[in-house]
Amino acid sequence: MNNNKLIALINKAIPEAQAVCISQWDNSEEGSGIWFKGSEEYTKEGQHVFSYYAEGDMMHPKIERLLAKYDYYVSPYDTGTVMAYK
Repeated sequence: MNNNKLIALINKAIPEAQAVCISQWDNSEEGSGIWFKGSEEYTKEGQHVFSYYAEGDMMHPKIERLLAKYDYYVSPYDTGTVMAYK
């Protein structure tokens, strides 16, 4: 699974996540990670996309499952900014 295809799957499942290539965050190499621009948003179910202070999984469960399925891991930059890398 390439980065752009996973981004499309995430945004289809949870549009509020606003997942984009990390190059939009730091001008890094295209395809090297995912930035969740909507990390502090709430989904239509009322859950956070990302919660730094959550016990257990910090990411929304649907996103967490997609990331795990394609061997990506979550890497918080700070309490309101989160990335995912392979």
